[in-house]
Amino acid sequence: MIGVGEAIDPTSTFLGYAVPATRVSDLLNRKEKVFNFTYKGESAFDRDPIAVSLTTATITAGAYFLRKYAAPILRIGDAPDACRQLSNATRSDLFAPRSHYITAGLTDVAGVAGGVMSLIPRTRMIGYGVVGAKLLYDEAKAFMPDTQVLQNVHRTNGDKRLPFQWDIFNK
Repeated sequence: MIGVGEAIDPTSTFLGYAVPATRVSDLLNRKEKVFNFTYKGESAFDRDPIAVSLTTATITAGAYFLRKYAAPILRIGDAPDACRQLSNATRSDLFAPRSHYITAGLTDVAGVAGGVMSLIPRTRMIGYGVVGAKLLYDEAKAFMPDTQVLQNVHRTNGDKRLPFQWDIFNK
């Protein structure tokens, strides 16, 4: 490794800033800690509660009132996602555990199956139920923590200064 990315210049495709890997290694191998901190899980709802609430309510209500048309349309988009997730599960360079990709792929397959079932008169109500469950599952993700955020950062020596450029990156 050459370095750890610190910032990207949004005006340039090729310009980024990195901390040299040797410096990061030295910091990680230090005996004494310079900062104490804790992590807090943060969800999309935590970041923007009004937008997430309105989006969730609009999608859920619209899907309910337009279920005859929305059920197959909402879930047809799950087919490419299911293929991608299940093919990712076969790779050797996984970012997450293999079970994560398999579970995500199978829930997408269930959504597609529900959409198809909603088109068949004898299985329409079951299809609506499956599509509704998948919709609620997808919308619930906005309320679950998806990002770890540093909080309670302070120096171990009692100094009140924040970490270098902390105010720039944490606005």
